[in-house]
Amino acid sequence: MNAVGRETAAGSSWLLFDLVGGGVAVTAPDGTLEYCNDALLRLLARDAAALLGSSIFDLLDGGANHELERLHRIALATDKELRARVRGSDSRFVASAVMRRLDAHDGLRVIWSFVDARCNEPAPELALWGTEIGLWDWDVVNDRLTWINDWCEHSQLAAFSGYGHEQLWSSRIHPEDLPAYREAVTRHLEGVAPPYDVEYRLRNRDDAWVWIQERGRVIERDSSGRALRTVGLCLDVDERHKSARALERSESRFAHAVWGASVGFWDHDLATDTVHWWNDWCAGVDLDPCDGANHSQRWDVNVHPDDLRNFDGRFQAVLEGRSDIYESEYRMRSRSGNWRWIMSRGRATACDASGHTVRLAGVTIDIDGRKRMELALRDSEARLEAAIWGADLGLWDWKLEDGSLLWLSNWPTRFGIDSALRTVRRDAWIDRVHPLDRQKYAAEDHALIHDGSDCAESDYRILSSSGDWRWVNVRTRVIERNSAGRALRIVGACIDIDSRRRAEQTLRTQAKILETMSEGVVLVTLDGRIEFTNPALDRLFGRRSQELIGISVLELFNSRQAQAPAAVLEGLLQHRGRGGKRDMLFRRRDGSQFAGEVLSAEVELSGEKKMLIVVQDVSERKQLESEIIEIANRERRRLGADLHDGLGQELTGISLMLRSLAKRAGFAAFGASLELDEIIALVNHAIQSARKMALGISPVTLERGGLLPALQTLIGWSRASYHIEVGLRLSIRSPLHIGESAAAHLYLIVQEAINNAVKHGRARSIAVTLRSNRALVSLSITDDGVGIVESAARGAGMGLKLMEYRSAVIGGVMKIKRLPNGGTRIRSVCPQHAAHR
Repeated sequence: MNAVGRETAAGSSWLLFDLVGGGVAVTAPDGTLEYCNDALLRLLARDAAALLGSSIFDLLDGGANHELERLHRIALATDKELRARVRGSDSRFVASAVMRRLDAHDGLRVIWSFVDARCNEPAPELALWGTEIGLWDWDVVNDRLTWINDWCEHSQLAAFSGYGHEQLWSSRIHPEDLPAYREAVTRHLEGVAPPYDVEYRLRNRDDAWVWIQERGRVIERDSSGRALRTVGLCLDVDERHKSARALERSESRFAHAVWGASVGFWDHDLATDTVHWWNDWCAGVDLDPCDGANHSQRWDVNVHPDDLRNFDGRFQAVLEGRSDIYESEYRMRSRSGNWRWIMSRGRATACDASGHTVRLAGVTIDIDGRKRMELALRDSEARLEAAIWGADLGLWDWKLEDGSLLWLSNWPTRFGIDSALRTVRRDAWIDRVHPLDRQKYAAEDHALIHDGSDCAESDYRILSSSGDWRWVNVRTRVIERNSAGRALRIVGACIDIDSRRRAEQTLRTQAKILETMSEGVVLVTLDGRIEFTNPALDRLFGRRSQELIGISVLELFNSRQAQAPAAVLEGLLQHRGRGGKRDMLFRRRDGSQFAGEVLSAEVELSGEKKMLIVVQDVSERKQLESEIIEIANRERRRLGADLHDGLGQELTGISLMLRSLAKRAGFAAFGASLELDEIIALVNHAIQSARKMALGISPVTLERGGLLPALQTLIGWSRASYHIEVGLRLSIRSPLHIGESAAAHLYLIVQEAINNAVKHGRARSIAVTLRSNRALVSLSITDDGVGIVESAARGAGMGLKLMEYRSAVIGGVMKIKRLPNGGTRIRSVCPQHAAHR
């Protein structure tokens, strides 16, 4: 019996604390030490007999003892677990102490747990009082069980403490596992078998099956050998079973668990190089045992070449006596030809006079599953690191106890924090938050720390190392709280979203501009489908945006538009980005139409080309233009009539009077007659000039037959004036029903086209073609000249622009095309019944 208290009646129940790796002590209400396990004796380097009966308050020096007394009083006054860090002045051991009150059979007790201050391993209380180990004490005779800790509570199991435990506990065991459980317990209680170790499935509080491992042994029997008292522990091995099933899918699941790893035992006589295996472990893992003589040479042949050097180096150190312990992990070729990870661990059991090892004893363990999981974990960590790097994430861990913030990557270097200083003060980071964002930031922190919020996400600005404010997105989560609910540890991730936020701001600004524009804006695909409209366009057409999205933009145009729908879209595509504007007719939802000025441009969004169209209602302007042009036309007709009927008639009368006078004067004086003839010729020339002026001012009038006679007159005049071939072709399928004003515009388009063909195109022949049907009137002028240059329509000249304007005024469109073999074709198409709009 090594541990203090094992010989006492009360101490017998503390034997189960030997199962815990850390130092454990049990004290009476006055602080007297009743039990210390071996781990604590080694930690304190104290004699067992000297500690038994002494006060625990004498273990530490200085003010630490007073702290132990204070904690002891608190532990006795509460039934909750108490944790605190206590350190002696010499700081030789003691890192922390954990107390828990225990209501033992013979009185109140306090359990203490200690760890070495120089050790960075987790405190043993995490194993003792956490969710890993459940400790129990069972009065077999009275079937009364006492749990030493609250393991069942952590594991979501019904504790069934007190009387009648066995029946209640067994009722929750899986029917398939119950016989084995009862046999193991019964055989041990009857003294037939040593301490039992059994695994079984147990139904938890959620009615789910979880795997439990239970170990127990009898610590008290009566004179007849009947078991009176048993202590033991329970482990939650459910995750192990799940992992084993997922990894192996075979009988080796127990081999990869904590308590059941298959082990091969061997003894190696180095003098004869003979190995003896104590079991058939090699057969179970498909390896050649290479037992008997000449073991090393046969074994080394199957070691993976990449592992052989390390394997031989460690083995050689043991052979030469430079190390007593041999341990190595390496891959072995199995009999089936696969590589399998194993671990060999041995200890020198005999040496010769020179100190060289002559005999080794050890074990070999199949670690293939664990090693592959380690390698997979490394790969996963490498991928995670690459993902963090690729995603540009800043991960951090904030411990509120000391205010330290540990960065898990060098992400904060851009904000002026040295990447080598992974741990910084939280305050230093908060100081970099924009003053306008700090209040929101502080409110989120307060909610996480004090108000029970588990997570938060927000955007705020941070001062970068270059002195600029950059937007970052921060996501935080609380992963640890104290008993009062206050956060102790918070983790989080930062993402630089500065570009996104600035882009969003730009988009919001652009959206605001679009919303406040008086012009209608529509975004369409190249095949004419509407993808976006602004409010002004919705109001312009009397529709909602949802109604317009997805329909063809051609549905917005007047059904009586001079062009076919495909031609309208083609015209928009041809004019996009040229900076020119076009006048077109549109139709509202109620059927009314309006004139709109259209500007189109090609844009590229997300790698896809689209067309942006801006529409402005110019109905009022068009109405004003119509009135002005109509007034001008009336004045032209009046002037033409005045010239033709007024001045022309008067000159004609003068000419007739002069001819009469010339006849009479001819008899009187020959010389006077000649002079009168000259005067008559001048008057007749004045008459012709007056008529030409009248025709130029008002070329088309309904009184003179309308457009067709006017064109015939223009063709004849052009043929006589320019001395070239000018012809008129007619294809009148339906009578012309265009107004006088529209006819005048078509006439002037033909006149300008003929003048351009002669002046700039050097044409030798010109063909004018007039076609009509019930809906449209088409007028084209084709010449055989040198052809119009591409930039002519956008040049400084006014001729082509006036022709396009005149065509648009009467609701039509005009296309100018350079012919492949030379020459130019100008075509204007307008609707029947066209008048000025």
